[in-house]
Amino acid sequence: MEDQTGTDSVTVEVGDGNGLAFSPAAIRVDPGTTVTWEWTGEGGGHNVVDEDGKFESEIVSEGGHTFEYTFEESGTTLYYCAPHKASGMKGAVVVGDGGGGGGGGNGGSGGGGDAEEYLSDANNYDSVQDMTGEDSVTVEVGAGNGLAFGPAGIQVDSGTTVTWEWTGEGGGHNVVDEDGKFESEIVSEGGHTFEYTFEESGTTRYYCAPHKASGMKGAVVVE
Repeated sequence: MEDQTGTDSVTVEVGDGNGLAFSPAAIRVDPGTTVTWEWTGEGGGHNVVDEDGKFESEIVSEGGHTFEYTFEESGTTLYYCAPHKASGMKGAVVVGDGGGGGGGGNGGSGGGGDAEEYLSDANNYDSVQDMTGEDSVTVEVGAGNGLAFGPAGIQVDSGTTVTWEWTGEGGGHNVVDEDGKFESEIVSEGGHTFEYTFEESGTTRYYCAPHKASGMKGAVVVE
């Protein structure tokens, strides 16, 4: 972690290294410091999204674009590039002593309760729907207000193929596994599909990268 305390403003490059990194990725600053993220133009479209939803920039690929945020309160802010989170494009800003900050990520497999906790703030979620006994299941991408998966939570048997089908609503969406097992491309056209076969028991938590901060998340519980 780079100590940037004592300065009023700090610049972080977006698309450094192999084009899929923030630089520096982790910084410590004083309260009241303004952090400016500056795009290098490398690695395709990037954005800057706070894990706790305090800020979210637009997805931009052109070099020279900037986005800034002033950190007024002590704590730790974890952020990521939505299109490349699964590729490890993440960063952190520690303000002051870092106390009272945001939480970290979620782990791997677990049971249905794990899915319910993950989906507690997800759009279009009521309960995990039992889809066991089916060889294939379809989940809508862009359901409800266009920023939801439908159904958001499902339970299936091992060996089931889940097909995500785009409705064409809500703009560009993708399907990204929290643990990096799969990541579809970002598509806005209706009728596009992406599928994955779940062979192992456990809970897979996934999200739409451009709209994760808006609650577009889902889960597949495999018996």
